[in-house]
Amino acid sequence: MMKGHRFFQRNYLFLIGFIVFIFCYPMVSKSADAIGKVVWVNGLAKATGLNGIPRSLERRSPIYEKDTILTTKDSMIQFVFNDNTLLTLRGDTTLTLDQYSYHPNGSSSTEKNFMSLIKGGFRTVTGLISKRNPDNYQVTTPVATIGVRGTDYTVFYEKKSGLELQIISGTIAVSNAAGNILLSQNLGPAFAHVASVEKPPVKQSTPPAELKTLLPTTTPVTSSGTGSPTGTAPSSNSSSSSNGSASSSSSNSTTNASTSGSTNISGSTNTISTSTDTAPAASAPKSTTPIGSFCIQ
Repeated sequence: MMKGHRFFQRNYLFLIGFIVFIFCYPMVSKSADAIGKVVWVNGLAKATGLNGIPRSLERRSPIYEKDTILTTKDSMIQFVFNDNTLLTLRGDTTLTLDQYSYHPNGSSSTEKNFMSLIKGGFRTVTGLISKRNPDNYQVTTPVATIGVRGTDYTVFYEKKSGLELQIISGTIAVSNAAGNILLSQNLGPAFAHVASVEKPPVKQSTPPAELKTLLPTTTPVTSSGTGSPTGTAPSSNSSSSSNGSASSSSSNSTTNASTSGSTNISGSTNTISTSTDTAPAASAPKSTTPIGSFCIQ
């Protein structure tokens, strides 16, 4: 009798554990779904998830919600989110993918893309989430917050110098506790600076040194089966402007034109369209890191 009772206890606990697993497994699987894929890597880049274990990133590597992406000095990485947001990180950058939710066949009201820029910089061409639900796109930085609406912009942040920004197309709102500004190609200077969270954003007519080179938004045409592209990823110096001004450069125009249309990442379900999101040729941002927040409209 006693043995039967113990047998029942063991099996009862096993049954309870199995039921909990069955109900929880879909949630675990859902949280582990990739939110995007790496397009190319130039140098070294790693991602660290909630488990705290870093993993090396290469072409077609998946990225996940809660990942913290790190690039080493002189490295770059470009990845595309499921909503076709294209993002290029410069070297020595740390970016956390705080929250991401995209429903291509469902309601857009719960879609979101929230990121935190810890240091370094990036350039991004925003995708469907910011276009369909602009209030649910946000980049948080130590000194400001950024929101977008179908925009191409670049930022760079360094603790000692603050936040630098450039708008390439569209409009961004840069705000912190001290003030806010709208940055647009149609509203005067295309550059802005935020010295600290206690100081308001200020427009600038000339690019700072960190933004004199425009990060690429296009993808290499050739690739190997795995790992980094066999063709060299666009160099961070490929679109330097002569005189450090915001004048257009022919090399940048050529690079952008080379992948006009749709570029498919082999082995990926994402298709990157660069024909409508190509940034106007301009002397551009090389790195980006925000101090505060930006809102792109």
